[in-house]
Amino acid sequence: MDSRPILFRGTIDRVRRLGRARSAQFGLVNLLPRSPRSSSQLGEIIRSQITSHRADEIRDGKSMHVRLAAGGDAGAISDLLAISFMGDPVNKWIFPNSDDRKRLHPAFYQIFVQQAIAEGEVYIAEDFAAAALWLPMKAQDSSEERNTDPGFEEAIGSHYAARFLALAELMDKNHPRQTAHYYLPFIGVRPEHQGKGLGTALLQRHLSYLDAGGVPVYLEASNPSNERLYAQLGFELLGPLSLPGGPTLQRMWREPQPA
Repeated sequence: MDSRPILFRGTIDRVRRLGRARSAQFGLVNLLPRSPRSSSQLGEIIRSQITSHRADEIRDGKSMHVRLAAGGDAGAISDLLAISFMGDPVNKWIFPNSDDRKRLHPAFYQIFVQQAIAEGEVYIAEDFAAAALWLPMKAQDSSEERNTDPGFEEAIGSHYAARFLALAELMDKNHPRQTAHYYLPFIGVRPEHQGKGLGTALLQRHLSYLDAGGVPVYLEASNPSNERLYAQLGFELLGPLSLPGGPTLQRMWREPQPA
């Protein structure tokens, strides 16, 4: 049995159930955390807040078009994240070679996008100008078994897989386990649309539902500018995660805010 840690918390049955279903097409497994919907009401609480927006485009106060992603959007969202994170310090640490990063990024993000669509919520803004991935996380005992699948190495190669798994282990060991919460693994904005408030609007959209449901949020900020934005939205620092010879991420937590 492969006992190497994954980026986000998961269980063996989940990896088998979802990984096998998609490995034939992508040669990948799903590394995102298992949805708590089968064992708690966390997912349903938030879903009840957004039911009226599932089928149709929604519009915020600034007339920005936002909608929930479907399975057919996975490729376009993966490409969006691949472009958005080309200059991210953590991704540059995982893929130091820029040509390799550009080539492998779409397949790398495809794993996470498909899992978030299946078990969480993915918001798309302005015709794939920005996207945010959200995942419900149950309270979990620290002894719960976590693993990955050799198919992950097929996606980005053994060298980059080893670097990624070093990050995975660090994040996994420091992910809060005591309280059910929502997790924001990725939010990305295309470079030509950055600075227009799209990322903030996407965050505020789902945070409003989480606040209404009384659900806290966890994330890791990969650069100081994002850290400042998250702080403005009510996130507080939990402590740093420092990669060996690489950048430092900031663990951040947000309690539900009063209306």
